[in-house]
Amino acid sequence: MKKKAVVLLAMLFFSGVYAQEKVITVKYYYVEGCPYCEEVKAIINGIENDYPEIEIIRMNVYKSSVYMNDFLNYGFWKVPAVVINGKAKFQGDDEVTDQNLRETIDRYLAAYRKGNSFFETGKKYYNMGDYKKAEIYLEEAKKFFEIGNFSTNSTEEMLGKCNLCIESYDLIFKGDLFLENGEKEKAEEMYSQVKCDDLRDQAEERLKNLDNYDEAVKNFNTALKYYDQKDYSHALRIFEKIENILVNEKQTECNEYIEKCKRYMEAETLYNEGIDLIFDDPLSAYRNFINSMLIYESLEENTERCDKFADAALNFYTGKILYEKGSGSVLYFENAKKDFEYLGFEKGVERSEYYIKKIRNRGLIYWIFLIIIVSLISLTYLFIIRKRIGKKEKKKRKENKDTKKELKDLVEKYANGEISLEEFDRKKKKVMK
Repeated sequence: MKKKAVVLLAMLFFSGVYAQEKVITVKYYYVEGCPYCEEVKAIINGIENDYPEIEIIRMNVYKSSVYMNDFLNYGFWKVPAVVINGKAKFQGDDEVTDQNLRETIDRYLAAYRKGNSFFETGKKYYNMGDYKKAEIYLEEAKKFFEIGNFSTNSTEEMLGKCNLCIESYDLIFKGDLFLENGEKEKAEEMYSQVKCDDLRDQAEERLKNLDNYDEAVKNFNTALKYYDQKDYSHALRIFEKIENILVNEKQTECNEYIEKCKRYMEAETLYNEGIDLIFDDPLSAYRNFINSMLIYESLEENTERCDKFADAALNFYTGKILYEKGSGSVLYFENAKKDFEYLGFEKGVERSEYYIKKIRNRGLIYWIFLIIIVSLISLTYLFIIRKRIGKKEKKKRKENKDTKKELKDLVEKYANGEISLEEFDRKKKKVMK
């Protein structure tokens, strides 16, 4: 049971996947017993198998008055006969051929696909608000749909919307020109005629702001002053307040200033955060200065301070790492100090000097400790040497004492006649060695 259920689900799934939209209708008129109709029947069946996009309607004209009337309305007088999409007509076995039918179907399908592609592109541009481009693509779509006698209702409806929006766009443009020239009554007349749904809100916004336009222009000039003074947050607040009131170039210029203010504020935030992090997290500070520098470069501003702070942060970071490892790091702190001095950043100078002093003091302690160790080692060595020398001297004195005693004994033995002269000399030499 489970196996059957799985097979059934699989069939339903694949039938959904491979289901094709029927975009072309083929009407086939025939009569039972007609030998030519039997030949054409095989052609029609082959086409039905090869083209899933086609709907075949088979009509026996002798069995239905409706079929007969439809047959006669196309001007046919003999079978077999075929009509493709209500446009292309073929009558008799000399016209109803496999080649004629397939060539017509292929041409219609190609036209449908191209038309559909142009329609979707036109629809995309319409949704983007580019109505003139949308109109061009929709006109092309209509031409291709007409080739195969496909419905152009949706295309014509979209074209109607495009034309309405193009007219409305022109009305808003003219109204903006009148508004800039101080002709508010004419501007109001233009805005009031806008019928495009997508542009109606824009026109109504213009109408609502007509009385505020002159004040918005004054505020725009005020915002420019704040911008020139580098008070970007204040300038931004004013620009954002008036951006939807201004029109044409003034509105474009206002939007550009809004973007610039945001970029400047972002760069300033990164820069200030970098300064706050420069001692506790110099590597993050370095990244902030680099990102700030990139933003200033995009705004064509001088990036020297960011660059110097980035170098100082990197030198300070490297110096701290080496300091913690006990390696030589004075050079990096000295380079950081030079950059901080150039920037007039006193805290940076003080902190760099603090580490430089600690490193030098640590170096002095190291050398003192080294001298003490060397001195202790030297004294110990001298003590050991002197001890060894003393032992040798003591041994030597003992040996000399023993030698003298032995010589004395030999002399006494020779004097008492206990040993001969030759034996005395031999033993004397042995003792002296």
